[in-house]
Amino acid sequence: HHRKGKLDPADHLRGVGGAFPSAPAFTMGRPGVPPRFNRLNSTSPAVEFNRLNPGGSRGAGPPANDNTQYCVVSTHTGLTVCAGGATLAVMGYQILRTAKLSTNGNVGASLAHAFRARETLNADMERTPDNQHIGAKSLEQAMAKYKALLPEKSRSNAVRCIEYVITASPEAYQNMSSKDWTAYLNDGLAWLRERHGKENVFYACLHQDETTPHLSAFVVPKDEKGHLNARSFLGGRAKLSEMQTNFHDQVSSKYGLERGIKGSL
Repeated sequence: HHRKGKLDPADHLRGVGGAFPSAPAFTMGRPGVPPRFNRLNSTSPAVEFNRLNPGGSRGAGPPANDNTQYCVVSTHTGLTVCAGGATLAVMGYQILRTAKLSTNGNVGASLAHAFRARETLNADMERTPDNQHIGAKSLEQAMAKYKALLPEKSRSNAVRCIEYVITASPEAYQNMSSKDWTAYLNDGLAWLRERHGKENVFYACLHQDETTPHLSAFVVPKDEKGHLNARSFLGGRAKLSEMQTNFHDQVSSKYGLERGIKGSL
């Protein structure tokens, strides 16, 4: 995992309707440091038995006197380890995370993190200049755009902003070319704009200073009537599961990524 050259500064901002450059200089941490999950884009490791034959049951160990080959699948490492020591590699897993932000202070704090306006312990500050911003050049500009999108009247407890994080498991980043990785994140941004309306996705950032590059996008969750309505997008486990499936069908499956285990979202 060697360091590559920095981006041309002119590529750092592509405007509200922009997209990330087709081949940014992605890196995978410092030389000699193995890939790892970080707090923002990690998923809880989950291991289950996976019976590798049609119609096989999942979630339980092999029954007695059954010669079917059983394998343990780890969504943390992306590897399938079978009886006898065989290891099957998979491309990796999509990661789509959301955070509901209910106050202007919450939004400001998350944007400050995105712009590295506050200390970020899991970021390599030498690579922070490689981060790319779309929609706003500064924390102040992003906050102004966010406030301009808010309706005049809303409930005091309404979710004012949703932060999305789009990335994939470390092995996926290692296996994909820079061109495909960038296309994946750009397709993810396009999916968000289609889901929420382009004008409501007021800021996005490609963070390249963490172990696995990821897209953070900030959205004012307005419904067709212009009301704040995060529930219509994220309300309940069924909607969250449907979101993960739709993202896989529309975006991540094109890049050979797995959705993850249904039922765990």
